[in-house]
Amino acid sequence: MKKFLLTMGLAAITAITFGQLTYNEWQETIIVDEFGDPTGETVSYALFEGTFSNSATTNSELIVKVIDYGESILIELYEYGRTPGASMGYSSEWGQISVKRADGNVESYRAFAPDSGGLYFRSKDDFYDMFRSSGGETVKVIVKESSFSDYGNSVYVFTMLIP
Repeated sequence: MKKFLLTMGLAAITAITFGQLTYNEWQETIIVDEFGDPTGETVSYALFEGTFSNSATTNSELIVKVIDYGESILIELYEYGRTPGASMGYSSEWGQISVKRADGNVESYRAFAPDSGGLYFRSKDDFYDMFRSSGGETVKVIVKESSFSDYGNSVYVFTMLIP
């Protein structure tokens, strides 16, 4: 049931944020249940701009939505600034992303890519720890589809402000 509520909350966030397109600003929204009624729970989210490239395009528009559920973090990648979100493969896979910190250090983090799309980080993941301890820092992120599957060559690059 909780998974369904989170999915419904994601749908509400997509409708709200893609209508306004406010970038680089963390906001809160209320999660709703399957009837559209508020659950009393909130999540924080922000939109960021970036680019993606693959064999068909170079430096095309990318909108990134980062959702902070408190106990987990979801990053969704929207190629050409449109839904649906990009998926890293045909099945759920683990892979690596690279993060360039404000001090110039580059770090790699393990990420889970569900077959439904996006990148998911749990509270026991190193990226989650970095996200929680780096408030106010702006980082640059690179996601290579090839790190998650053998079939894709898309590369996603974006800058993200950590709340």
